[in-house]
Amino acid sequence: MNKGFFKKYYPILRLTELLLDLFFIVLSFLIVIQLDGFVTSGDFIETIKEIFNEFFDTYIYVLTTQILYVVVVFFFFIIYQVSVLRKTYIGTMSSMIIALAVSNAVIIVFSFLLRKSLVKPEIIVFTFISQVAFFSAYKFLFHRLISRFSKKKVLMIGPMEGIKELSTKFLMEDEYRRNLKYVIFEEQITSVNELLKLIDEVDDVIIHQNLSEVYKNNIITYCLSKIYITVYLVPKLYEINIVNSEFDQVRDTPVFSSKSLHLTITQRFMKRFLDIVVSIVGLIIAFPLFLIIALIIKLHDKGPVFYIQERITRGNKPFKLIKFRTMIVDAEKETGAVWQMENDPRITKVGKFLRATRIDELPQLINVLKGEMSLIGPRPEREIFIQKFCESNPDFKYRVNVKPGITGLAQVLGKYNSTPDDKLRFDLLYIRNYSFLLDIKILFLTIKAVFDRDSSATLGIPPFDEYLKKKKLLATPIPLGLEISEKK
Repeated sequence: MNKGFFKKYYPILRLTELLLDLFFIVLSFLIVIQLDGFVTSGDFIETIKEIFNEFFDTYIYVLTTQILYVVVVFFFFIIYQVSVLRKTYIGTMSSMIIALAVSNAVIIVFSFLLRKSLVKPEIIVFTFISQVAFFSAYKFLFHRLISRFSKKKVLMIGPMEGIKELSTKFLMEDEYRRNLKYVIFEEQITSVNELLKLIDEVDDVIIHQNLSEVYKNNIITYCLSKIYITVYLVPKLYEINIVNSEFDQVRDTPVFSSKSLHLTITQRFMKRFLDIVVSIVGLIIAFPLFLIIALIIKLHDKGPVFYIQERITRGNKPFKLIKFRTMIVDAEKETGAVWQMENDPRITKVGKFLRATRIDELPQLINVLKGEMSLIGPRPEREIFIQKFCESNPDFKYRVNVKPGITGLAQVLGKYNSTPDDKLRFDLLYIRNYSFLLDIKILFLTIKAVFDRDSSATLGIPPFDEYLKKKKLLATPIPLGLEISEKK
């Protein structure tokens, strides 16, 4: 297969997959409706005939009276990226099941609010079953077809220590359809031409944020001149701050005009409106769950149900954050304030479940209603940690330009204990790209993250050489770094 084939035809493949998704969503719904209408006859053969005889009439019926169901399901398929072009088959199936479950829950909520059953419960149940069957088969076949020609080679470049850590994270993720081919160390580059020859052999180039500007400029310029090479840059924080800048000019010199890293009055008003509505509804719905969780925590070790701690909100103002207690009583009595550790022994058995499912954060809906927090935003930190992080990274102070949130971009796209720098990148990108629709999207992605074990798992980065050995990979030295391949 020619180099760049997948990138060249990706838009066509993605559109084809979306159309097939829509087709099978409608088809499964139509079949279940027809079966529901005719199965009472007791004649299975006659039922099948009726399905095809009245297929067109039913199609019109769905478009005119049941369009909401189809739209909601298709919407969540897009939001949760139910695509074998971007995920493994297992990952796609996981996203598909969550998308169907959430969309069906939304339909039930709409039915309750409108006091009218939009779709009969038995229809929802059997449609869910038929959709799982259809999509399991169709996505598997599509996955096998795409896998024949979609594997891409990756080159990563940066300072030795930094790029080894980034390469290990890449390998740990088992990046779908992407094989790490070359790891290039900046300290060993003696010839830019030799570097560009290696770039010609790969499909993707990933640049570490600390690579020197001279090499960055050369690589990015070269990659952009090639049609089928994609370049990815881990951004420095100042580079995030110029995202979405507007073009301007100073006399005859073109410049970028970068806006303040704050929300406008209109944006803050819309954000507060969403916070009030969702927090009130959420507290009402979650109240029975609050009682159950409180009872479990109390029975477990007879300690307090809630954990109240001072955190910092917008404008560096302190407030009392409320959570379900997940650690032993007086967890910091001996150690003082410490950053959470992997496999933290202070976390109780009940606490592990509450953290994995994010249920421990639900009481913060009270903080949201009081105006101390928002639904979406950077996670609130303690003052001692803010001061510590600001010493090593002054840009950390910009997180308090907005109210902290129960969830955020770092929580739905990162790991439970991603590094402070990686979380900061997500937080600043959220502030820079804020919109009301982005908040809605993050809310829906949070639902998925609750059921996604990968997003709630802790992320420990082992040494590069140790991880290669564990995964049975070979690192063959080349003049500019290492060539990675599998052991035979």
